[in-house]
Amino acid sequence: MNLEDSIKGLNSKTRREILKLLCKENLSAIEVYRKLKNGGPKYRQSINKALEVLKECGLVEKYYDDEKNEICYRIIKKKICLDLANMELEN
Repeated sequence: MNLEDSIKGLNSKTRREILKLLCKENLSAIEVYRKLKNGGPKYRQSINKALEVLKECGLVEKYYDDEKNEICYRIIKKKICLDLANMELEN
């Protein structure tokens, strides 16, 4: 994950709210949509797009949950450190 990808992933209120939810538990797209309620986008497709952006940025990963029988998402990194002097992410 590089700095530009991280900024892209965090550059949306909806994506930041999704990350907060995924820090607490792994969720499917529909579960994310339901938990965001009025604070989220009007259309469920917007949640799917936001999750795909987060996946492309390396912040979340998609997997199949056998218990729920559906595709779910989990956060990859809960903490990101930024070195502003060098404009790099630290692991």
